[in-house]
Amino acid sequence: MDFQCLHTCYYTTNQLIGGISSMNRDELIAYIQSIIDERYQGFQVGFAQHHGVSAAYINDVLRGRREPGLKILDAIGVEKVVTYRKSDSA
Repeated sequence: MDFQCLHTCYYTTNQLIGGISSMNRDELIAYIQSIIDERYQGFQVGFAQHHGVSAAYINDVLRGRREPGLKILDAIGVEKVVTYRKSDSA
């Protein structure tokens, strides 16, 4: 069987602002940045030190160069969910 990745969503364990509970990657990046702004006065290094990751890694995630890993997702109460569907080429 041929399957293709339909999309990747990120789901929060809590509802976000406006009742949103899932988001795409761009929304996730904005959500991470909002947490850094609110809880760490905008300092990526503070978030990084508190959650055991490097500031360079946080910066790469926020710039879209790397995917957020489990430590970041756990820190913000989010889980990654990938959806697959059967392709038409089978």
